[in-house]
Amino acid sequence: MPLAAFNDFVTKNDCPAVAAGANPPPTPAELAQQAAATFRLPDPSGHRSPSEDKSIGGYPFTYINLWTYYWTDPGIWKSLTATASAGGNYATVTATPVSLTFDPGDGSSSGSCAGPGRAWQESDGNSAPSDGACGFQYSHITGPGYDHPVTSTQTITWRLTWTGSDNTNGTLTQKTTSTNGSLNVLQIQTVNR
Repeated sequence: MPLAAFNDFVTKNDCPAVAAGANPPPTPAELAQQAAATFRLPDPSGHRSPSEDKSIGGYPFTYINLWTYYWTDPGIWKSLTATASAGGNYATVTATPVSLTFDPGDGSSSGSCAGPGRAWQESDGNSAPSDGACGFQYSHITGPGYDHPVTSTQTITWRLTWTGSDNTNGTLTQKTTSTNGSLNVLQIQTVNR
């Protein structure tokens, strides 16, 4: 808003005018940047199946050629807002999770989920993930021993949009949050009787 129009507005509302040469109030776009800087976006919860809470040799594990499911807590998969205002202007920023990606940590390409993913269910068996699930099949064991795990990474990408005073709006640079976790890839042991 130009200084003259701003002064006209504040004078009509019994507020003091801004002197010539003084800094004008921040624009809605500038306020959107300020609001976005206040976000404390949640990290992915780092869930996997087999569960990251189970371990062999001191590390979580999965098995070669088994579908390892990746997902994050669906409770954090929601939009968040933050608002900043000053000098009669305001902007509200909305951060929306748009994808969960997982880097399996073995040099393979990252995978992506359209949503938060979901846990493996007994009805899934060893079929490829479906119905909102996403996963990866490791093709090589880690080792030797249990002290050479891979580090997998889950990342949520957040889209940031804003609306502000005077019917302004826009899009800000996306943000990401990440969580790492170690795991060994083991050979499934079979017992012949």
